[in-house]
Amino acid sequence: MHGHRVEGYAGAEAEWKVETVCLYSHSSKEKRGNQGEWRPRSEHRVKGGGERDPVLDRLLRRQQVQPEIAFRLAEPVRCGRRVLAPRYRMTMPTDDLEFRRCLPANANLLRQVAISCYAPYYKDLWEPGGMEVYLNSLYEPVALASELADPNLRFEIAYLRAEPVGFSKIHFRCDRAGTANAAYLERVYVAPSVTGTGVGRRLIERMIGGARDHGRDWIWLQAMADAEKPLERYRALGFVECERTRLDLPKVRSARAGMVVLRKELRRSVA
Repeated sequence: MHGHRVEGYAGAEAEWKVETVCLYSHSSKEKRGNQGEWRPRSEHRVKGGGERDPVLDRLLRRQQVQPEIAFRLAEPVRCGRRVLAPRYRMTMPTDDLEFRRCLPANANLLRQVAISCYAPYYKDLWEPGGMEVYLNSLYEPVALASELADPNLRFEIAYLRAEPVGFSKIHFRCDRAGTANAAYLERVYVAPSVTGTGVGRRLIERMIGGARDHGRDWIWLQAMADAEKPLERYRALGFVECERTRLDLPKVRSARAGMVVLRKELRRSVA
């Protein structure tokens, strides 16, 4: 059993007051005598902005923080004379992550992981009953097994300490108008418990590497037009917008059907 606590978190203190946030972990395996030991994992200097940080509060309240996860403090957001609460970004130690290719025999596992990673984020995208019909069709067992046997496709599952926490799917050759010799990164989803930890980024980087290995000049993807954080992540990885479209599926709420197509050039410039 692991427990967590934070010392020195005083986000409600006066503006400009500097505090230290320290994330501790406690394990029954770490004992001195009959008592477990609290050990500091990370410390951060925090400039208070007159309000508590909602991200850190939520993580602690839900007890989703893993002992090995480190918080990285971003710069406070300035708005006139007001300083909003700083944001925290979690990073996952790379030694704890493992990536495995899915084979036809893994179809049931992939279906479970895919649905559990998709459903929490997209409930409000669908009218009642729409998401269930969509997911059941998308991950129909026979069709999914056929896709897993297709050499042009690759599914990968990310494991954190042997537990599946995300997956990706890529078409190694799938051109689009104006984007030839291209790979299509169709899906990247992670479990809510590891959102913001870098698992999704690692999955994307691995698929980019796979497209390069297959000799592709481009890799492209689609994202919801109102999904600000994923769009920021893709742009940070070098993807640029090239088209706008709409999600044409039954029972998708019209107000949220906007899609953005982004692509990244993979060709190496010749000196």
